[in-house]
Amino acid sequence: MASSYAAVLSLLQLLHDIQRPSGRWNNCLDDLQIQLLRDRLSYFMAFLEDFHGKSEAADALATQIMDASRAAEDIIKYFVSVQVLRPYINLGELHLPSYARDIQAIIRKTDVLLERALEVRDEIVAVDHKSINPPIVAAAHSRQAAPTAKNPMVGLDDALVQIRDKLTGRGSKLETIPIVGMGGIGKTTLALNVYNNDWVVEHFDIRIWITISQTYILREILLALSSAIDKRDMKEKSDEDIKQFIYQSLFGRRYLIVLDDVWDIEVWNVLRRFLPDNGNGSRVLLTTRLVDVAADFGSDIPYAMKLLEEDKSWDILHDMVFSEEVCPIELEEIGKKIATSCGGLPLAIAVIAGVLRRTEKTLESWEQVAENLNAIVTWENEEHCFKILLMSYSCLPLHLKPCFLYMSRFREDESIKVSKLIKFWAAEGFIKPINGKILEDVAREYLDQLIDRNLILVRKRGVSGKAKNCGVHDLVRDLSLKEACKENFILVEKLSSNSAVFVWGLRSEDGRLLLKLLSSQASYVLNNNLVESIVHLVQFRYLSIANYTGRLMEKKLIMLPFLWNLQTISIHDFDTTFTVPSMFWTMTQLTHINISRNIVLPEPPPKFQSCCTLENLQTLSSVREFRCSEEIYKRIPNVKKLKIVYFSQDVEEGPYYSLTNLVHLCRLESLVLHGMVSIKDISFPHSLRKLRLEYTNIWWSEMVAIGSLPNLEILVIGDDGVQGLEWNVTEGEFVRLKRLHVIFVGLKYWRVDEGSFPGLEELFLHGIKLEELPDPFDFAEIPKLRLIKLNGCGELSKSWAKQIKEECEELGNQSIQLELIS
Repeated sequence: MASSYAAVLSLLQLLHDIQRPSGRWNNCLDDLQIQLLRDRLSYFMAFLEDFHGKSEAADALATQIMDASRAAEDIIKYFVSVQVLRPYINLGELHLPSYARDIQAIIRKTDVLLERALEVRDEIVAVDHKSINPPIVAAAHSRQAAPTAKNPMVGLDDALVQIRDKLTGRGSKLETIPIVGMGGIGKTTLALNVYNNDWVVEHFDIRIWITISQTYILREILLALSSAIDKRDMKEKSDEDIKQFIYQSLFGRRYLIVLDDVWDIEVWNVLRRFLPDNGNGSRVLLTTRLVDVAADFGSDIPYAMKLLEEDKSWDILHDMVFSEEVCPIELEEIGKKIATSCGGLPLAIAVIAGVLRRTEKTLESWEQVAENLNAIVTWENEEHCFKILLMSYSCLPLHLKPCFLYMSRFREDESIKVSKLIKFWAAEGFIKPINGKILEDVAREYLDQLIDRNLILVRKRGVSGKAKNCGVHDLVRDLSLKEACKENFILVEKLSSNSAVFVWGLRSEDGRLLLKLLSSQASYVLNNNLVESIVHLVQFRYLSIANYTGRLMEKKLIMLPFLWNLQTISIHDFDTTFTVPSMFWTMTQLTHINISRNIVLPEPPPKFQSCCTLENLQTLSSVREFRCSEEIYKRIPNVKKLKIVYFSQDVEEGPYYSLTNLVHLCRLESLVLHGMVSIKDISFPHSLRKLRLEYTNIWWSEMVAIGSLPNLEILVIGDDGVQGLEWNVTEGEFVRLKRLHVIFVGLKYWRVDEGSFPGLEELFLHGIKLEELPDPFDFAEIPKLRLIKLNGCGELSKSWAKQIKEECEELGNQSIQLELIS
């Protein structure tokens, strides 16, 4: 039913969007018809939520609801698109279907479906509830984060020591060490823990982690290797040049390379040719599911991972479900039974733990889990794990299922940027609106719930502790792909024509057509055979394109506002400045504008003309010559991320740009200032959490204005971001700062009073030749300091950082890490 639910929710969002005042389609649609549809759809949503999976009749009806919803959405989108485009583009002899007739037919169909829904509801209610298995997972009123205090290495401690000793042993020749085992048994977990082991980190000069996966492109592996060694751009180099660079860069250094999830020995046969044997104990560690690959790969006997013993399985399950709490005595026996039924597979244990955390801590509820689990367990290779995962999917609340099935569109082992994923979910219409909450905040809650159930994995966390990058295990991705196919989900393997998301490269023909439209003049006459495609293309809610071959060079994109349904636009490698058309101020659904170079905002039209407040707009980047006048800031009241670019000739008269009005953007959290702005012309809002300065006219002596910001957590001072030689930080400044990056500035003398930066966690200095540094003991006393990274900062700074580490260790902080790069 996930596809049915997604179709209903997407149509509801569309109807909500087109009823907003915009001045572009207000007279296109019949309000009574729209309201009738919304009423019926609201009931269908409630029906699907309450009765999904309760009977065959309910499932059959869900399919009919899905078909009717998709048909209605196609008709409405098509009609609105034509009405928006027709006054400005010659659509030729386009034959418009009778919108009124077709939509009326849809309404009649929904009337029939509504009657049937009432009948099915009564049938289900009439059934004796004792004959229906109660849901395994109890309804949760609050979300409890998955325990993260302990690394799930139970049962692998001995393995870690064995692999670590092999990596750091006395053998001087280059050795290859394979780890082999079935999918989900913990190969990557073991390898990652070895990779990050303090002993291993200290032993090797350089460590590189590469994930191979079942399908790979050799050039991408070469680029990943070269990037891990040196951040320089090698994309224009030939494969042979990259191989030579890797060989020369690794020559003479003791290195560790991890090749994770290898399916084919051929990739190693290629890589081994340009990995030097330096005679200093370099190592290559590999993980694979295939015994023959491990046997062909290793210069050592493969380490074969075994399924966990019953007591170890219970230890893991107990820790994941209860964390620091004690398991009730009455649940121990059934808990051990459940752990045993997981077959010793760590992934299966983790997924079942996600189910149990959401289940009432009662004997009856846990017996229900055990009975269902035992019914689906088989011992036929990985089908065992798949069926356990299937139970975890079946137990998901209906509103989470479309978001989970959407994960099938990503590649194996892909690290997915969370901010992009939740934009995708919102654009596809998978998120149910909640009064008083931004749609993407609700999407973030959905993500957290899927993480809690161990169906989505956190790859990287940000300063706030929230997931920054995520992904899914291969077996979980297989599950989402199979279920997406079975349920006729709209997104399988690649984006379909029904998708509201357009990412350049997925549909090259559509891409050329879309760029042709966006860069055209209003009088442009399209060929009749392209009209149907153009009408479809302007319906996207998410648009991401890249200017790889200059397609957008010197184009003005004057047709951009005709993407009437647009929420997010992202244009990369855009190397020219253009002024957004004045109709920009009517794009009330816009949420994110992320254009890598410079756009110039048009002046808002007079109040008597059609113009709306862009209340949904959260991201605005990058804006050249931004004037924060009252007319502007009142129209973008909810902006959270803003990047502003000025050049010296632009800011000769600072007050003209009214940056003192930034203080009125009371939801602004992230700000990038690029250009010769002065501190006297700026008033920062107290909501600011992240600030980046580049090429400004701000002086170190003026930094107290920034240091006093009460919520600032991240400060990045980029190239010439602040002027002068001397920075004195007084007590009480930067009270909540967690991350400080200072890059390529002329700073020579840095003094810090005791008690400054009390919450600092990460310090990154790059390309700075300091002659005077703060007292290392003052930094060692910062309780949460965990990382100091210096790059090209000279010997004095290196010695200072080492002193801090020594002082920290004497104070009991053993977790601080140093990364010192010459």
